[in-house]
Amino acid sequence: MGVEVFLLFCCIYTQCHRGVCHRGVCHRGVCHRGVKRQVAGRTWNMTALHHRLLHHLLALSVSDYPEVRLKAQAFLYNAMFSYKYGVRSIAVELPKYLKDDPAISHEKLKGALYVLKMPSVSDYYVKVLDVLELLLPALIKAGHSEKPSISQLFLKLMMTLDRQAMGLYADYKLSDEVISLAGRLAKPLSSELFDKGVGNLEGFNKKRHDLLNRLTLILVDLFENSNLSWRFGMFCIQLIGLLIPMDKELHIRALKVIVHSLIHESSEIRKDAWRCFRDYLWLSRREPLKMRVDLKRDAGMEPPDNMTPGEREDNEWLLYDPERAPKTAEEWNSFPFVDKSYFGFYCWPKEFKRFAPLDKQPKVDRSRDELSEHEKVIYDAFTSESYVARIIEYLCLEDKKGQDMFRKDVALIFRRLARAFGDTFLPHFKPHLEKLAVDKKESHQRCACEVITGFMRGSKHWPFEMVQRLRDFLEPLLRRVFDNITEETINDWQIWASEVAADRDPHRIHWILTLIAEKLLKRSNGSFQDCSQLVMLRGALAQEEWRIGRLHQKVLEDLKPHLGHPYKNVRDNVASLLAVVCHGNRWSGMSIRHNVTMETIITTFQTALPNPKMVEFNMQEEESKEQVRILKTAIHWLSVSWATGGMKAEYLPLLLNFVPLINIEGDDELSGQLKKLFKVIANSDIKADAVPLLLQFIESTLQMASWKARLPILEVLQVMVFRNMFKFKPQANQVKDFLMQLLQDDKVEVRELAAETLSGLIHCGMFTASKESQVIFKKLAKSKMKKRPTTESVDGSVDDKRLLIRKHAGVLGLAALVLSCPYTVPEWLPTILEELAGHLHDPAPIP
Repeated sequence: MGVEVFLLFCCIYTQCHRGVCHRGVCHRGVCHRGVKRQVAGRTWNMTALHHRLLHHLLALSVSDYPEVRLKAQAFLYNAMFSYKYGVRSIAVELPKYLKDDPAISHEKLKGALYVLKMPSVSDYYVKVLDVLELLLPALIKAGHSEKPSISQLFLKLMMTLDRQAMGLYADYKLSDEVISLAGRLAKPLSSELFDKGVGNLEGFNKKRHDLLNRLTLILVDLFENSNLSWRFGMFCIQLIGLLIPMDKELHIRALKVIVHSLIHESSEIRKDAWRCFRDYLWLSRREPLKMRVDLKRDAGMEPPDNMTPGEREDNEWLLYDPERAPKTAEEWNSFPFVDKSYFGFYCWPKEFKRFAPLDKQPKVDRSRDELSEHEKVIYDAFTSESYVARIIEYLCLEDKKGQDMFRKDVALIFRRLARAFGDTFLPHFKPHLEKLAVDKKESHQRCACEVITGFMRGSKHWPFEMVQRLRDFLEPLLRRVFDNITEETINDWQIWASEVAADRDPHRIHWILTLIAEKLLKRSNGSFQDCSQLVMLRGALAQEEWRIGRLHQKVLEDLKPHLGHPYKNVRDNVASLLAVVCHGNRWSGMSIRHNVTMETIITTFQTALPNPKMVEFNMQEEESKEQVRILKTAIHWLSVSWATGGMKAEYLPLLLNFVPLINIEGDDELSGQLKKLFKVIANSDIKADAVPLLLQFIESTLQMASWKARLPILEVLQVMVFRNMFKFKPQANQVKDFLMQLLQDDKVEVRELAAETLSGLIHCGMFTASKESQVIFKKLAKSKMKKRPTTESVDGSVDDKRLLIRKHAGVLGLAALVLSCPYTVPEWLPTILEELAGHLHDPAPIP
């Protein structure tokens, strides 16, 4: 009880002084909630009493009693937001509770970790080096408790530090503009005062730099010389990684620890070392030189005032042409590579820059003597055969069987190594890659894929001779890889193709594109190898988008003979690849010079297919079987294209040929594909300008003789209108006319679905239950039937069957009006119910 009274006093005093609350005695809950609202966001001045209260709260926050500890931590958490200047005094007291001392219980250690994890506390000390110098070594030397709760607290604390330490700068710098503005705000600065300020800043930066190096060395000594468990060794590597400065070189001993930890026996330490190494390589990179692009020189003309998206005369120089691909060192060095695919498609940027010629870029082909001391550490490690063998051995280990995926971090590290050191390390990895790339074991092939991806991505600024050496090594190796891809690694190689082609000028990687596209579906290694080649090619082409129209044309010509391939998996991948081939011209109004148009692909399918009426197909003939397979390829292509690009007017002629086959019997695969296609169409987001075209297509299908074609189209209309209600609103009368027509369809299934759709649309407000509609439905429902069936007479009278359909349509319409208002009773509802009651004994299927 005494502790609770003290906590209440702390809350009242720290949050209620300075006139916020004048009452000496307040009810605990009322005071806490009310004052918390008043002081939220305020920062109060610290006094000696506040200082003592905060320290008492800290002592209670590490109490052995859980209830006391939790309440004290809650009060301390709130107090830290109002008394930010007290955070430092709290933070410097925490190391004494982290000692590996029998007098420090688990409860005290747990309480100290909770306080360290508080946002208001951690947000302060991650930016103050002298406090970090006290806290970080104490964390690593803390009692190595194996209690799960404490282990989880350490993990959460490290995640908090990693999240809040956004970047550490060793030096503070002020630009000339800032100094000039400061002088204008106060008064003109004298040279003596300015020099004194510069000296103070330099002294502050030197002190800060010394602090950073000293703290880094402390952590390095703890990692190298202390008998740390794997968990605290992992924490130590993480903390070293957080201390990598953004503007200075990391201490060379810390770099050696990180590089050596890449082959540590503990997998967790290796993972964190890889992350630190990745960040170090990025921060220590040498920036490539860029230059402004002279469009008049490169394009041969001035950009036009009004530019149409797509291929134009002024961006022709960006488009892939195999004849222009550089074949000599001189051509490679002078070629105007533009790696970003969005440049020039819509317009040209005001300040258009590209990478300067390779002879002006930082040198990558360097000997050891030309490297800095830090680079020599990396050079010595990755040129050591034993070190490289250990790297490969650990990268080949499986983490979680069946759940391992392509590790982009590994590829990124090798990319940055290749960017900094060229192909210096490639000879040491060659013998390992030659074995792993053709190994059937999943983890081995994935490791080779990641390393190859890294070297290929990192060759962006290599000289021609170095790229040629890489090509001479990889071309025969990749051909062997294509014949040995397994089901488990096909996704990895698809990522490889996508990563290699991403943000790369197609002329820079022309040999890769040619390699993947060669002998398309002409390898005699089975359908799986054919599929893997199509999957990789799709990944590469999707990254290059609109700039490789000539290659798209070649791919289309190679695929034409295989539209009716006997294997379903190959056909599906052919269709998906065709969807990528025409992906670049899905935007309306796009200018096309070399790309494959949708009309071209649709014409290709229509040429290979007759008018597809299944009754004309003799499934015993090979020609008919191939036509059905081509039809399935076309359906899959349309499904993928519609799902990714939306509705296009060009699709409708091909779609009209598919409708009669939706309920075909004898081929479940064909019927299933058509149903899937119409589900995609029904659930797609329709553009407003496409609604009239779709209604025109629906009107054409309603004229078909087969009711099995009308029924699924009505289902499509139902879902499509409900999903795009506001876009169909201007055409509400046309939709209503369709439903009124279908209410009198010959088939009862169509009539019932039309009534259901009509009821839902009235309920949603698409239509209204107008008096005109009520009169029409009542008139239809009162159609008189003759007692005996008669045939159609010469004067134009109709038989009883037609009268029954009209009568049923009227009853369904009246029922739709009733069902449209499930929660209200309009004035007209009783009359409609009376009318329906009179038809309870009508002939089937009316009741």
